[in-house]
Amino acid sequence: ATLETAILGTPQIACYRMNGSKFIYKFYRRLLKGKYVTLPNLVTDEPIIPELLLHFCSADAVDSHLTALLADSAERKQMLDGYSRMRQILTNKDCTTCTAKGIVEYLKKQK
Repeated sequence: ATLETAILGTPQIACYRMNGSKFIYKFYRRLLKGKYVTLPNLVTDEPIIPELLLHFCSADAVDSHLTALLADSAERKQMLDGYSRMRQILTNKDCTTCTAKGIVEYLKKQK
């Protein structure tokens, strides 16, 4: 739902938490090839949405990000500007071609 929320222009943070977080984080970091897990960040290849993964998802971290996003802050403006860049990428007429090329490049790296 992060992509839909971004398209609507709503500030957000992504939180993913589970037991054994530090161990699982080390395991998943080796498994995951990309820098990001949320679609808006993947589409733009930049950290538009804060991703609080596993042991980084603490009450203090959530509070810090939400406080900034609920205020008229630089972090909020940066996120909304990132949403605009994401919309431009998604509405690009060559989006299908770019996506196909991206998939091919990704698959080549997996060999």
